[in-house]
Amino acid sequence: MEPVGKTAAPVDADTLRFKYDQAFDRWIKRSQDLFVLFGCDFRVTYANPTFCRTFGVAPEVLREAGFDGLGLAPDMAAVWRMLLQKALDERHEHVEELSLPTRNGVRCYRLRIVPELRVDGEVEALWVAGQDITEIRGTESVLGETEARFNAVAANVPGLVFQLSLRKLDRSVEFHYVSEGATALCGIAPERITLAPGEFVELIHPDDREAFFQSMRLSLKTLANWTWEGRLSGGLRGERWVILHATPRRGNTCSTLWDGIMLDVTDSRRNAEKLRQSEEFLRDLCVRVATVREEEKQAIAHEIHDELGQLLTALKLDLSWMRESDGLTPIVRSKVQRMESLTDDILHRVRDIASTLRPKVLDLGLAAAIEWLAQEFTYRTGAACRLVLDGLDLCDGLDGARTTAIFRIVQESLTNVARHAHARRVDISFAACGAGLRLEIRDDGAGFDPEAVQVSGIGLSGIRERAVILGAELRIDSAAKAGTTLEVVIPAASLRPPDTRKAAHPAKRKRAARRLRDGGAAA
Repeated sequence: MEPVGKTAAPVDADTLRFKYDQAFDRWIKRSQDLFVLFGCDFRVTYANPTFCRTFGVAPEVLREAGFDGLGLAPDMAAVWRMLLQKALDERHEHVEELSLPTRNGVRCYRLRIVPELRVDGEVEALWVAGQDITEIRGTESVLGETEARFNAVAANVPGLVFQLSLRKLDRSVEFHYVSEGATALCGIAPERITLAPGEFVELIHPDDREAFFQSMRLSLKTLANWTWEGRLSGGLRGERWVILHATPRRGNTCSTLWDGIMLDVTDSRRNAEKLRQSEEFLRDLCVRVATVREEEKQAIAHEIHDELGQLLTALKLDLSWMRESDGLTPIVRSKVQRMESLTDDILHRVRDIASTLRPKVLDLGLAAAIEWLAQEFTYRTGAACRLVLDGLDLCDGLDGARTTAIFRIVQESLTNVARHAHARRVDISFAACGAGLRLEIRDDGAGFDPEAVQVSGIGLSGIRERAVILGAELRIDSAAKAGTTLEVVIPAASLRPPDTRKAAHPAKRKRAARRLRDGGAAA
């Protein structure tokens, strides 16, 4: 039995070197990299199988022909010789990249040229190891082109392109990328925003800063798109309105990244404000024009009723006195009676004109006026007209201009139905809705194509004009032989709070409307 602790016999150095050379030889032969050994005279003394397959040359040809066996162009052979000579002279490793013609086309290699030194420090041989990096360089080239394209696009975007996240420790903003547009938008260089993001946060207007972080936290919680609009104050350009749009995504470290853009919308907001003011001015102008027009109609109606009505009434009385006088021949009496009848017709026409210009029924309230319109429509056309006036209480406090506008919308709609639709039934409803008051007029008539008919062709211009006065939204839904639905949604801002006075009794309204229909509208 061998004693415990007995050591193994020492291994001979030549044996170790032999085993090392065998392992190294096997590794080089199996390697996918190029390995070639040059002597100090630059002749090839060894090339691994990968090298021979890559260049399509046999080992013995390499040993005999040297560089000529590789089939390199003279300038490429000169580069090889220069690299080998440099490693030989300087006696240390060099790394270069060369594009070499191979059996698979031109390939890019990273060459490591390592001088093998003897014991006395002189160079004995030169090892060259080549790694094929064609795919790596191709990928880097594609990435470089993509990055250059992205930078070019980002540089031409009229705003700030960014990527940011929230720091885990203090939940502060951290910018990973900022485009060159930061200088124009914020007055700060992009590098400064990346290094000191707090300076950007300080630019956010104090009144809008909480909304900025609140919208960001909401996007972080739901991973929904992040949208924020606010002001940047200070800087070189003063106060600016900006809008931010960003898309969140999970990063490699489970943090959330936002890729987005920030645009300057100051000019568009100013233009929108100017447009809003212009619309308000036009709406007020329309209200004023409509008010003046209604006042003129009312004045004309009064003139027609008071002046012409009185003159015609006096003429009728005189004709009645003449007809009852003695001494008239039958022919003259017949003429006078005919003149009296014509005077009655003219008097009725005058009253109709005065009623059209300014219906006195409006003085009884909008509900009574709508009921009178419905009765007149049924009386003249024979079509049924159903009313639902539940929401008219919202109109009790309206001024004269808006009350008249609603009345005229219903009046012109019924006129259009009578002239064009030939309907058998019309439904008029007033109902309260979340946006205010909804007026709907629906008929079962012939219908029309709203896109093909001009606004002024069937009397829609007056309806649209009065919808503008009310600040209302007008919708028309119609199709051939499918009837027409006209909907006017009057916003709550155009309706005053209803007062506490009681509306006229429905029976009283009906009696008044009946009297007006029978000829008392202008009385």
